[in-house]
Amino acid sequence: MKITLEVRHIFIPFRFSYGHAKASHRGVESIICSARDENGALGIGEAVPRHYVTGEQCGSVMADVIRIFPVLAEAATTIGSLRAKLLELADSWEGPFPSCAFCVVDLALVDLLTRQTGVPFHSALGPQQLRTLSYSGSIGMGKKWFLHAQLLAYRAIGLKSFKLKVGSDHDMESLRAVRKTLGDDVRIFVDANGAWDRETAIRRIEELHTLGIWAIEEPLKRRAPQQTKQQLDCEETLDETHFINNAWLRERSPIALIADESVISRRSLQMAVEHRAFDVVDIRLSKLGGGLLAASIVKQALDAGMQYYIGAMVGETAILATAGSQFGSVFSDHILIQGYSHGALHRRQITTGGPRLQLGGRLPVGQSPGLGISLKPGALDHVTRKKDLLE
Repeated sequence: MKITLEVRHIFIPFRFSYGHAKASHRGVESIICSARDENGALGIGEAVPRHYVTGEQCGSVMADVIRIFPVLAEAATTIGSLRAKLLELADSWEGPFPSCAFCVVDLALVDLLTRQTGVPFHSALGPQQLRTLSYSGSIGMGKKWFLHAQLLAYRAIGLKSFKLKVGSDHDMESLRAVRKTLGDDVRIFVDANGAWDRETAIRRIEELHTLGIWAIEEPLKRRAPQQTKQQLDCEETLDETHFINNAWLRERSPIALIADESVISRRSLQMAVEHRAFDVVDIRLSKLGGGLLAASIVKQALDAGMQYYIGAMVGETAILATAGSQFGSVFSDHILIQGYSHGALHRRQITTGGPRLQLGGRLPVGQSPGLGISLKPGALDHVTRKKDLLE
């Protein structure tokens, strides 16, 4: 059956900015794909490229989608055939791996196939283990009044688990404010986004430990990636030196180390495992090539004795957020799950349908065919910067 693909580069402005050590986001740039079959059935996918994570930008993702889509579309007769072809193509890929391009095509085709057969998206990943998920919050860097406003909102919602961005001179002050406002019973880990050298990191980690922080994500700097024709080669920076440095820190750290930007492929996870460099892996569909590839990486991590949590891209739309919830309902041994910030962040919503986040961060996982959400054509056109049609 013939499948066509519409690819869009979109930008949605935020109601307020969200910052961390590497960037301050005032909106989200995403790639949205719509896969349509001959009978008019539609599947949708999304990826959020960030150059400091996978090296990709929207232009490179759109170019790589043109290369990837025909190969995967030909195999998209069943989930099994699509999975086999996707793994084969990923493992044979030469050059910097285009995680976001794989992700957006993967999600669109899996959504299409599950809609065609009338089953939920999660059925493509395995047996569902959870019908309700408990989400944690994420607190970015910002001015004191903004931090206070975030904390009051989270207290009203009733969340009990948080990630806090660190890497500034005000980290300890912010953490004390979190404890004062939310209480001593909340569970907090921090994300440095590669802000420190080894000596600074161990000193800061010891300070964080005194406040009951259970883990730190990406504490160490890595060298700048080289520019290739299509994208920055971030995977090339994940060399032996990088993992040796993190292993050195892990041996001395009183809290767990989490890999995010250090694991962007199956190869980089294998390097992390061989060097015993991290305790936990952040599984984000956008940086790992979509649900089918991320599922294989979860298995790889668990086989190595590592734990994982399911993360999100700041400002992702309901498309990627819903895919994350479907993924989390299958892989139920995650430490925590994040996402669903679009309702608070986005000035414009481009989808309808799907579950809504409830008090306490609880989310009932959708049971409709596919992802169970639809695009709003007018709103989508309003935020579109470029689009292509692949036939």
